[in-house]
Amino acid sequence: PHPRVEKDGTLWNVGYSLARQGLVLYHIDAQGKMLKWKFFDVPNISYFHDFLITENYVILPLSPHRFQGLGSSGNVRESYTWQADEAMEVWVFDKNNFERKTILELPAQFIFHYGNAYEDKKGLIHYDAINYNNSDIMDAGFTDVMRGGTSYFEDLKGGKSSNHVKVVIDLAANTIRQETLPSPKGFVASEFPTVDPRVIGNPYKLVVTVGVESHEDSFPFFNAVIIRNVSNGRSKSFLYSRNEVAEEHIYVPDYSKSPEDGGWVIGTTINFKKKKTYLNIFEAGNLAQGPVARAKLPYATPFSFHGKFVRSYG
Repeated sequence: PHPRVEKDGTLWNVGYSLARQGLVLYHIDAQGKMLKWKFFDVPNISYFHDFLITENYVILPLSPHRFQGLGSSGNVRESYTWQADEAMEVWVFDKNNFERKTILELPAQFIFHYGNAYEDKKGLIHYDAINYNNSDIMDAGFTDVMRGGTSYFEDLKGGKSSNHVKVVIDLAANTIRQETLPSPKGFVASEFPTVDPRVIGNPYKLVVTVGVESHEDSFPFFNAVIIRNVSNGRSKSFLYSRNEVAEEHIYVPDYSKSPEDGGWVIGTTINFKKKKTYLNIFEAGNLAQGPVARAKLPYATPFSFHGKFVRSYG
């Protein structure tokens, strides 16, 4: 899964074992020393890709996309089945004592990526995510793409879209609730939520995603970038040209300012007509105005999903 790094440079992550049917939760300090770890048995382990941290907790939601054992083909993807009648289990671990674990349930849903999480002054845990009603995106969509097809994504307007959701956990009352944020006008899907890295595990408002614009003749893959305020649901967006596919865009801070104040949104696109890859740079506060700078490679790089920015200290 995607690691979560705190302000002090310590890293949290989760190991995943199909052979042993379980998970390993671990914590590493900024110098690479293992601080603690623990293995948890998870029969018929779920596929998962991401998780969350707050000041005091690790949140690990597990969708009902269950491992059924490797078949004769040895294809790992085909070894999972969607269990629509089972709940999504949200595991909440105490960072200071992994034995303290709470499991809450949400309706069945499939999730690749989470934005961020935090605890408010009342002790409630808040987080956001991009969810799907089932695992079709994994079971059919990616297979279609790898075979050169686009049929799954062309049918996004038929109800296979993703939703940006907010979740609130009350550990004292042992409750969990979820709400769907309104989609920006003209968009049917979004993915790859990222935040200012300085707010990981802390209160936040802004989440950057890429999106699929829903116009009838629009390209069926990600073709836009969106910045959303999850506290009020408002958003701003920029639509790329019809010939461009957007890969993950990330929030790059202006370290001279406070978190989420200023900064930039940076991401790559591939123009498949010109066969070129572009690096696009936006002012985070003026996303809708378009890139303030674009760098063009003389060729197209292989299509990918995720992006990463490493600050230079030189």
